[in-house]
Amino acid sequence: MLSVLLALVVCIGACYSGVDGIGSGECYYACGLSLLMKSTHSIKNPDTPHLGCPVNKSVSKLTPIWLYMFQILMPIFFSLIIRDGVNVTAPQLGHFSGNQIDEPEVLSTHNTMWLYFHTSSSTSYMGFELYYTTAMTECHAHYTEKTGVIHSPKWPEEYPNNVQCTWTITVDPGEHIILTTTMFDTQLSHDYLEIRDGKDSTSPSLLKWSGEDQDVPEVVSSFKDLYIHFNSDGALVFNGFELNWTTKMTSCHAAYTEDEGVIHSPGWPGPYPNNAQCFWTITVSPGERIYLNTTTFDTEGSTDFLKIWDGPNSDATLLANLYGVHHDIPEIVSSYHQLALHFESNKANFFSGFEIFWSTEMSDCHHHFTANEGTLHSPGWPGNYPNNAACTWTITVTPGDTVTFTTDYLDTEGSLDYLEVFDGPDSYAPSILKVYGRNQDVTEVRSSHHQLYVHFISDAKNTYKGFQSFWTTNITECHADYITSEGSFHSPGFPGSYPNNAQCAWTITVPSGETIKFNTLQFDTATADDYLQVFDGPDAEALSLLKWSGQREELPEVVSSHNQLYIQFTTNGDLNDYKGFQSTWTTSMTDCHAEFTDPIGVFHSPRWPQRYSNNANCSWTITSEPWSRISIHFTVFDTEDSTDYLQIWDGPDASAPSIANLFGRNQTFDIITSSYNQLYLNFITNSANAYDGFECHWTTVWKES
Repeated sequence: MLSVLLALVVCIGACYSGVDGIGSGECYYACGLSLLMKSTHSIKNPDTPHLGCPVNKSVSKLTPIWLYMFQILMPIFFSLIIRDGVNVTAPQLGHFSGNQIDEPEVLSTHNTMWLYFHTSSSTSYMGFELYYTTAMTECHAHYTEKTGVIHSPKWPEEYPNNVQCTWTITVDPGEHIILTTTMFDTQLSHDYLEIRDGKDSTSPSLLKWSGEDQDVPEVVSSFKDLYIHFNSDGALVFNGFELNWTTKMTSCHAAYTEDEGVIHSPGWPGPYPNNAQCFWTITVSPGERIYLNTTTFDTEGSTDFLKIWDGPNSDATLLANLYGVHHDIPEIVSSYHQLALHFESNKANFFSGFEIFWSTEMSDCHHHFTANEGTLHSPGWPGNYPNNAACTWTITVTPGDTVTFTTDYLDTEGSLDYLEVFDGPDSYAPSILKVYGRNQDVTEVRSSHHQLYVHFISDAKNTYKGFQSFWTTNITECHADYITSEGSFHSPGFPGSYPNNAQCAWTITVPSGETIKFNTLQFDTATADDYLQVFDGPDAEALSLLKWSGQREELPEVVSSHNQLYIQFTTNGDLNDYKGFQSTWTTSMTDCHAEFTDPIGVFHSPRWPQRYSNNANCSWTITSEPWSRISIHFTVFDTEDSTDYLQIWDGPDASAPSIANLFGRNQTFDIITSSYNQLYLNFITNSANAYDGFECHWTTVWKES
């Protein structure tokens, strides 16, 4: 930069009678200067004794002035006074006399500095020489802008020797500062730049750098302040540095109230800083719970850690203490509507940190549980539940198992706010419990199958504490008697390994007139000694249909001859790591669908001679020789009037002409004869009453030539 030597104008006369030792207006006019600085300058004392000289220096904008006392040599009765402002009333920054310089640097807080030089002798002395410049572009500044640039003094020329420069950057609370270096060239080890995570020299050090390097690491503040210090010694000088800063909302401190969002370690996706102390809270509506899912987690060992508490602060129950590298952190769920998180890093290594997403759902107001045991309660528990709640929960355990549901606390408004439990997957299942009121003794209920549906309703009026319930699973995986038309079961422990020395048995019994279709979806056992065997009847005395062992990807379907199957699973005492099996069954009606080609025969309604089943849709075709016809007659016919009926078409299917629609109790009908060699019959029943059904005989009749 341009350096200009400014010689002060000689002031003739005594200048000691003014206020605070400052001379008259004549003296001020004679030896004072008003300087508008646009570059670097130096000032020397005037050559004439007996003067008092005020000098007023100003710079453009609100830019501080940095003044460096380069040399001073004068008697103690000479003095140089420096004030932080435009006149004598401004605060004093320095008072120099003699040849001692205790504090050579002076920095104004504004854009004006007032200097007064006072002599009282007829003898001239060397006096003083000082250097001043604007601190904003040189060596000292306090920035509050969200973006900016900092250079070493005299940039892009070489910086001077023996400088001690400081800059501070302060942004808004809730923001942090990202500092990058585009150019760096200093004397290695001796001339260095240090950056601290705070507002002064006592703050933690984030970076200390020297030498020639284009790859200076990015620095991210933990909070809203950065302190930057540059030091050069008296030896070599270099080109210095250029720093750029930007800001963004900090991810280190926040109180979130949104229903969903994301939390990052400070500096994400870059490395987090050392000595970080970050706190977050998530508070959602009462009655909601918070779900945390971690996509990335990478910190230093156990020294940089994230703690998560089940409440508003660290007094709550600790849910997790996470550190190190993780790729599969389980979902973390709050018990209530608040979570607190604290991240701490030490002063050593730093890593990429973490990314955590949160979402919410009515706590305890809508959920599908699949665990074998657990607890659920009214929303807002242990506080009062909200008005107008309509909460639903489903509990689903392994098919074949059942659920025991127990309520150990109940406090609701009369019959208007109630808890109801259904024996199945939804509210269409049978209701097995409906309770309400205060301090009621509630007995436990047990599901018939592997699902329960729980419903809680509150109205718009009073609210109370609500309820707390728990469930357990009744494991029925090794012995069971099933009487349903469809279902599934598996080896004990599935999908984990099954136990040794197991002797498991299951029976499946369906209504008479139905057969059982048994399918195995997965099969993995030890060879030979561990096996599954299926018998065509009620016990092991029946015919064995199949015996399986080993590992099989495709297993054939097994169909019973009648309405029962007996299944055995046997394992030996050897250790194993096999999964076992999972099987399902369905049913089909016997005698409900057929194509007959015999010249004579008989067929029945399904389940004959028992009552036919509801919701049946059975069909039969009878085909005789060409040029023949078919005659049918009924020895028994007993159905529900009009709604359960047998329709007959004069041909191969329902597109042929209809020749009869039969129904009614204990009916007799005339013989029905086809026009050609085919008849199609369809039997339909509804979901109401069922009766004995029918027995139908057919014979072939040859046409007369």
